[in-house]
Amino acid sequence: MVKKFIFLSIVLIGILSSCRKEDNNPIDNNSIPSPIVTVFFSPNGLGDRGYNDNIAHGVNRSQETHGYRLNRICPTSLQEAERYMDAWLSALDNTTRRLLVLASEDYEAMVVRYADRIPDDDVNRVYLFESRSTDLPAYTFYLPFYGVCYQAGYLASLLPSMESAAVLCANNYARPIIDGRDAFAAGYNENCNYPLDYIYLSDSDEGYALADSTYRLSYTLHQLYDFVFPLAGGSVQGLLRYNREYPTSFYTAGVDVDISDYSTLVPYSAVKHIDKAVEQTINLWIEEIETPRQQRLDMEAGFTELVIAEHYRSLLEVAEKESRANAIIKEKAYEELQK
Repeated sequence: MVKKFIFLSIVLIGILSSCRKEDNNPIDNNSIPSPIVTVFFSPNGLGDRGYNDNIAHGVNRSQETHGYRLNRICPTSLQEAERYMDAWLSALDNTTRRLLVLASEDYEAMVVRYADRIPDDDVNRVYLFESRSTDLPAYTFYLPFYGVCYQAGYLASLLPSMESAAVLCANNYARPIIDGRDAFAAGYNENCNYPLDYIYLSDSDEGYALADSTYRLSYTLHQLYDFVFPLAGGSVQGLLRYNREYPTSFYTAGVDVDISDYSTLVPYSAVKHIDKAVEQTINLWIEEIETPRQQRLDMEAGFTELVIAEHYRSLLEVAEKESRANAIIKEKAYEELQK
């Protein structure tokens, strides 16, 4: 606990002190402080080999291109994230352009709580990822996941020896999980009558970081299901470890990133190009190119896709192409219902 407090204090002092140092620099054509981009990853998110790590790749590419100062924050909890948020807001001034990227829908409630302190100007800006909200004091975008998860469910029934499936969820409340769960079920039930169950790892954000528990659970999953579709963040690493050790167990799928190289039991991956989205978002802000306050980066625009593993292409590639147009229609209809 002491080490954690010391580390947090050092980071907060660093954020605040950068503001104090810049106060002493006059703003003129020859001495304009470079922008500062601060990225909050999901609690315990970095190292998940998926969504958060993919965001990090996009951030790194953007930083290499533009050379701005970059702070990467990976809190251990939402409470810790609020302390970082308070520090970031306290450091604001009118001499340095500052962008705060809240790279998870988990932070939407925090944005609401700090609404009266969040700036709405050209110098300082807050971006919240994966939010459909239109009334927040922050710029937002989200990547609908319904279409690609619908395809994943539709194609699952085409796999050899399929008789049952489950959706493994990190929790029972996160919007992307609910979207993905319902979409997979819609595609699956449209193409077959096999049983489909839902399994929840936790009732909190802890469900994203339970790789060891998921590994132990996989033995039971092996006895019950032929396919397990994981919507569980870093916890999926436990599932993949079991698949590699028991290559005759259940099929699974990549979610957010292509993981076909991890296991021969991954026929496809529901890929979300969040790295492309975050890179584009930061680059436009750095270049002072205005963007809409709310954006939807969807399947039709190429921000999500179902990627078939090479050794399953002869079996599934035609079905993927044939189902894509319908998946886009289904996604648009679903999004209209969410308004």
